[in-house]
Order: sequence, then structure tokens, then C-alpha cells
Amino acid sequence: MWPEFPEAISLEGDRAWTARYDSWDERNDDVYYLVTIREAKSAPRRFMASISSVGVDALESSALLASVRDQLQRIATNGVANTSYKGNPFTWASEGAVFPAE
Repeated sequence: MWPEFPEAISLEGDRAWTARYDSWDERNDDVYYLVTIREAKSAPRRFMASISSVGVDALESSALLASVRDQLQRIATNGVANTSYKGNPFTWASEGAVFPAE
């Protein structure tokens, strides 16, 4: 199972991020997450992030956790999706969010 990050992880200022696992594209070695950015006095912003699964040997390893977190941290810092994939509507719903329109 791919790790999830339900507890807020700090960014600069009053921003923080969380991430929910969405899916794994084994053929292309891509793993997709729904990232949520929270800022004080603003509604949460959500977008999809794609990270690489290349070189992943054990899904339970601490090295995997660190690698996934580092990749997601860089994407969250930029604050924008790095993929055109919209994600699974059920992942969005599990976060209480509305799936983006095409």
C-alpha cells in the first residue's frame, strides 16, 4: 500500500499540505496523489500530483516513505498540478471535494 499523508505538513508561511493516494500506473511507473493545500483564511485548494515509482522495492520501507514525501513536498511547494490526470472521483469525494469538471 502506498503511504498517505493525512496530517498537515508545513510549507512556508501559514501554508500546509496533505495527500491522499489515488492510483498507481504500473506500466508507466507513476503514482498519483490528491494534494490539498491549506492556507489560513482561504478555502483548501486541491490538485493531482504524479510521482515516480521507479526504484521502489518495498512498499513498507522507510526509504519509500521519505521518497514519496520528498516528491510530494516539492510539488506542494509549487502549488500546482504536475499532471493532466484528473484523478479518481472517489478519491476527491473521500476528501469532501467536488471532482473537477472537464
